[in-house]
Amino acid sequence: MRIFLLVVLLAWSRPILADEVLRIGILSRHRPAELLVEALPQGAKLQVEIVALDGRVEKRQVKRLELRCGGDAPVMGLGRAGARFRLRPSRGKMLRLTLPGKFKRSYKGWLDLSENKGLCRVVLHSPLEAYVESVACAELGPAAPAEALRAQAILARTYALTNRGRHEAEGFELCDLTHCQMFTGEQACSSAQRSILASVRGQVLRYGDKLAQVAFFSTCAGHTASARDVWGPAADRPYLRGVKDGESQAHCAASDHWRWRFQLPATELCARLRGELPGLGAGPCRVTVAKEGHGGWVREMSIEAAGRVELSGARFHMLMGRWYGWGKFKSGRFQVEARGPNLVFLGQGMGHGVGLCQHGAMGMAKKGAEASEILKHYFPGTKIGRLP
Repeated sequence: MRIFLLVVLLAWSRPILADEVLRIGILSRHRPAELLVEALPQGAKLQVEIVALDGRVEKRQVKRLELRCGGDAPVMGLGRAGARFRLRPSRGKMLRLTLPGKFKRSYKGWLDLSENKGLCRVVLHSPLEAYVESVACAELGPAAPAEALRAQAILARTYALTNRGRHEAEGFELCDLTHCQMFTGEQACSSAQRSILASVRGQVLRYGDKLAQVAFFSTCAGHTASARDVWGPAADRPYLRGVKDGESQAHCAASDHWRWRFQLPATELCARLRGELPGLGAGPCRVTVAKEGHGGWVREMSIEAAGRVELSGARFHMLMGRWYGWGKFKSGRFQVEARGPNLVFLGQGMGHGVGLCQHGAMGMAKKGAEASEILKHYFPGTKIGRLP
């Protein structure tokens, strides 16, 4: 499920087609130093292009390729050190990657592999639709209702196309983590889920004649946030201003993240904040919510010691999540109380609060809402369109 996701606004100068191929940086969280690559189906061969340091290219076919990255000979494979590899399945459409002692994953597309700071750097060239299917299933899980899954797929496709390029400096367009979208390859979806998603292939969310700038997260606890309140004026959109999530009962009421509590010594947090905020100064500090935004999501925090510093609720949430874990400090919707030597945060929901509430979408689907109704609720004024 979504924990933290930023909106990046990118302009496009060419038509976007349904058969796009995305460059996805994969497996970085697992820091692979060794990797085994095979083609699927079983017995198929890999087409390998080896680019040496001097630029010479060698082509081979092998049944499997074992890589060791780092040490004295970066990227060891087929007897070549310091090389870059491009791997394609010679027949069939998938590759299987094995991280020894960890897991196996299968992907459609082809791979570029190289060494980066002693680790294997893996970039997958993935067909757009294969990527979208995997993201939708990985984000919502195997028990997601069909219409919520369809809505998530439409958003995943829209998000990928409006945010591709955010990792361009690293040599790929999107990562496989929640910083972009959760992507785990072909095993994310069951055959039944793929059948469900077939009906929304090529569909995107539009506002007027442009792709909408979409976002999604786990749990809103009754009200979504305004993008302006969370990310500032540049993120403001008519369809991202926050909505009430249900009338008598919130659509996401079944979420385990409806309420949360986090407590820590005030001196500990002040010490961390002082290292992050030089203007704070010495002495005990006072941490308060200075401004609430739409729906109760924190817009601005005030930190006072010898000096006073204001910071956005989104930045405070990011710092706390990074320091203590996103599963402990769950959202940007909270109150804070001083109780003796401790600070107690009483929170609601999980995530940044902007756009589609995933547990809310599943709640709506269980009540009979279609994907189009779910998206209209969380993104008022938008419409579903189709890529050429």
